Amino acid sequence: MDLKLIRCVIKIPPRFEGFKNLRSLYLLRVELSPDSLEALISQCPLLKDLFLVEGITRVNVKAGNLERLLLQGGFQDVVFGVMNHLKSVTVSFYDDIASKSEPGDTNSSNLNKFFQNLPKIQILKLEKYLLKYLALGSVPQTLPNAMVLLKYLFTCIDFNSVEEIWTIMCLIRSSPLLKQVDFKARTEKRTAVGLAANYWEDHQSSCFQQVRVASLDNISGSQPELRFIKFLLSHLPGLQKMRIKPKNRSEDGKLVRECCGSREHQHKLN
Repeated sequence: MDLKLIRCVIKIPPRFEGFKNLRSLYLLRVELSPDSLEALISQCPLLKDLFLVEGITRVNVKAGNLERLLLQGGFQDVVFGVMNHLKSVTVSFYDDIASKSEPGDTNSSNLNKFFQNLPKIQILKLEKYLLKYLALGSVPQTLPNAMVLLKYLFTCIDFNSVEEIWTIMCLIRSSPLLKQVDFKARTEKRTAVGLAANYWEDHQSSCFQQVRVASLDNISGSQPELRFIKFLLSHLPGLQKMRIKPKNRSEDGKLVRECCGSREHQHKLN
């Protein structure tokens, strides 16, 4: 059974017995408290697919049989319980809550908290401002619990942010089976300062042998973007194909010339 609810208010009664045969739940712009959401999900033992789009700002998801999860909206916080069957996760933070955080809010690691109960995901999509949120606080070199089955990673990223680049490197290092990683440049309103050249020199020992395919979208040709592309070409020895999609199609040829620093890299660019 599938259930789709749009633009409504849900209040879970005290004696709610759940939907025992529900396999897919889609909520669009539904008003629902975190406790009610948790109560609803906990009473759907066969739930495989959960889609929450807008309307909810705080999410605590724990569903033992869940396989696919999509969260999109103006979230303030997202917490996952242990979900050993979860294979695909897409989360989009519409709001830049990281910019509104006080210094005291960054003592813990959003990154560790977010991934501590997602041991078996295979597909991960971090959209809009989520990576910026995950970069708050301390970012380890690798996650305490590696994502040993992750094969595909997509992220929106600010290439001028040391914290976001360090965070994505942590995720790649923590994913031994990762085969494809796709980046989409996110434009910030603030003045871009970029990463110092010596930042890349400090990471020359990094090597991500597992990645076979990489793509970069919405690329404007800024120096931070070009340094990142060249870093990938130099540190992905197993790379078979890289796609670069410029923000402006007229910049296509210029980007290729900038990126092809040596002949051995030219065959990887498509």
